[in-house]
Amino acid sequence: MGSELVTMDIVAAGATERNEEGAGAALRWKAPAAMVLVQLFQTGQILLSKVVMGHGMFAFALVAYRSALGAAFLLPLALICERCVRARAIQASAP
Repeated sequence: MGSELVTMDIVAAGATERNEEGAGAALRWKAPAAMVLVQLFQTGQILLSKVVMGHGMFAFALVAYRSALGAAFLLPLALICERCVRARAIQASAP
């Protein structure tokens, strides 16, 4: 089993591992790394909001800017992901 190649396709994680020994290695560090990044971004956002509010920014303006920035960031990601999902669905339904 040491030299055999095993293909393991994990669609939900978006990763394909080819080596049996390292099949779960990439998946083991991706989730904790993503959680740490999310916490860092949230901490930065809270600190930036606190600084901006301390300088007198109107709270509703901050919420509007934050929502607009989030939508501008997520829109391209959603379009790319949905294009891939739609392409797979079309391929699956083709005769």
